[in-house]
Amino acid sequence: MASSSMQPEPQPWASTVVNAANFVPTKLWLRYKSSNYPAWREQMHCILESQGLLGFIDGTNPPPPPIVADATTAVAVKNRDYFRWIRTDAVVKGWILCSLNDDIIDKGMAFRTSRGVWLELENKFGRPHGRRDGEVETEKQEETEGEDVNERYLILYRAALEGNWEAAKQIFDEHPEAMTARIDPSIKVTALQIAVGAGKRAIHFVEKLVAVMPEDSIAAKDKNRYTALSFAAAVGNIEAATILVNRMPDLLYIPDRLGRFPLQTAALHAHRDMLKYLISVTRDDAHHQNPYAASAGLILLIFVIDAEFLDIALYLVEKYPDLARLKLPDNASALKKITSKKSVFVSEGRFNFWERCISSCEYCLN
Repeated sequence: MASSSMQPEPQPWASTVVNAANFVPTKLWLRYKSSNYPAWREQMHCILESQGLLGFIDGTNPPPPPIVADATTAVAVKNRDYFRWIRTDAVVKGWILCSLNDDIIDKGMAFRTSRGVWLELENKFGRPHGRRDGEVETEKQEETEGEDVNERYLILYRAALEGNWEAAKQIFDEHPEAMTARIDPSIKVTALQIAVGAGKRAIHFVEKLVAVMPEDSIAAKDKNRYTALSFAAAVGNIEAATILVNRMPDLLYIPDRLGRFPLQTAALHAHRDMLKYLISVTRDDAHHQNPYAASAGLILLIFVIDAEFLDIALYLVEKYPDLARLKLPDNASALKKITSKKSVFVSEGRFNFWERCISSCEYCLN
C-alpha cells in the first residue's frame, strides 16, 4: 500500500499550549568559564524539533518578504506570511530567553530574531569544532544586517502606503539606496510604486519622491515590468500619473511584460477619467513606440469596448480606422467584441451609438 505524507505548512505556527520549561528544565548558566550548554542545547533542540521550528534557528526558514504582489491587481500588499513568521519567531526567541539564567540573559536581549540569539549563545558557550571566531562573527553580522534591512524596508513600505514622507525621508537620509531599492525582491517594487498604488493619501509622498529621484529609477519596473505610471493606470490615480508624466513623459511609452502600455492598463481596469487623461498626453508620432498602432492599438480598442466607454471607442475607430481591419492571433477583433456586447443594446440611445461604431468598423473593412 502506498504511503502518504503530510505536507508541512509554509510557515509553521508554534503551539501556544507548549510549556518550554517542561522541555528545558535546566536554565543555561555560566560558572567559572564553564557552562551546561551541551545539555541545554540538546533540550532546546528537542522542543524546537517537536514543533517543527528548527528552521528558525538554523537559518533554513528565513523570513519571507514583507511585501508581495496582489495576485489580481499586481499592486504591492503586506505579506501575511511575513507577519506570521515574525510572530512565530517571537515565540521561539521567548522560549530561548526564558531558559537563560539571569547572569547571561542580557546576551540575547540585543537581537531581534531567535537565530540572532542562538548564534550569540553558540559563539559564547558552544562554538562547534573547527569553527573560528571570524566565521561566527561574519554569520552574526550577516544575520543582523538582514534583520536591519527587513525592518527598514517594512518601515518604508508602511510610510509609502500611508503617505508618511517624514518617516521615509529619515530612511532616505541615512540610507540613500533605499530610495531606489526594490523593497520586495520577489516582485521588485519600489517605494514610489507602492505610494502610487496607495492613491490620494500618498500623493504628497509621490510628489516629494519624484522630485528627487533620478529618471532611470522613476522608470524602474517590477516583476511584471510595471512602471510607476502603470501602477497609477491600474488604480486610476490621475494625480500621481500627472506628476509622473510631467517629470518623465517617456513613461507613457514603456510597455509591461504583456506589451501593454499605461493606456491599455487604464482601459483594462475601466478607469475612464484616467484613460481620457492618458489619451490626451500619449502621442502617436514616430519618436516612440506607438500605443495606438498594430496589435497594441487593437487591444486598447477591445479593452475600451469591453469597458463600454462608448465615446472613446468611437473616437479611436474614427481616428485610427486601421484598427477595424486587424485581428489578434486568437481571431479577436473590434467588430466581434462590439457584437458580443449584448448589454450595450438595451436602450435606443446606446443602440444608435453602437450602430454608428459598427458602421465605422464596417466602412473601414470595405
